[in-house]
Amino acid sequence: MTRIRWPDVALAGVVTAGIAWEITLVFTLTPRHVLSALLLTATGVALAWRRIAPLPVALLTAVAFVAPLSYSPAVEIFSFTVAFFVISYSAMAYTPDLRTALTAGSVLLLAASVNSWIVWPGLVNLFIGWIQVGAAFGLGTVMRRVRHTATVNHRRAELAEAAVAAERARIAGTCTTWWPTRSASSCCTPAVAAGC
Repeated sequence: MTRIRWPDVALAGVVTAGIAWEITLVFTLTPRHVLSALLLTATGVALAWRRIAPLPVALLTAVAFVAPLSYSPAVEIFSFTVAFFVISYSAMAYTPDLRTALTAGSVLLLAASVNSWIVWPGLVNLFIGWIQVGAAFGLGTVMRRVRHTATVNHRRAELAEAAVAAERARIAGTCTTWWPTRSASSCCTPAVAAGC
């Protein structure tokens, strides 16, 4: 895909508006909160490119998820969580190959692990974070497989149509009479001639 799709732009607009609204409720005007707000807002805007550039969007999301924890207290922003889920799904569903999908998925899983461990220390909370990210990855993997199967079936149908057309052309080119003649190149049986 080479163009941004309007549903992605609409999703990015709604999620970015939600992030901005939640930022006004939670953050104060300090340099560390401004940087966090910019990272979170950039992730919301990046949703528009989730299909055409899933790896860079995943990397930006991972940075936006983890970086603010090093210089500001943890803040829960629901709209960013929605963006993280959609981007995790997109990382598995829309990357061009499986290696890139696994790279993006690993980066996002690492970011979720670090965030879970810092914000809510404990193995149970870490596993809950993994389950949430795993659900997005699972949905993305299913959709990736569905698209792959549809593409393979479409190619098979095209090949079958081409084979039928070639066979019809071959029969039409060699069957010029209804009944066998002495020439093998210009005869066919009545059963074959019915398809001519």
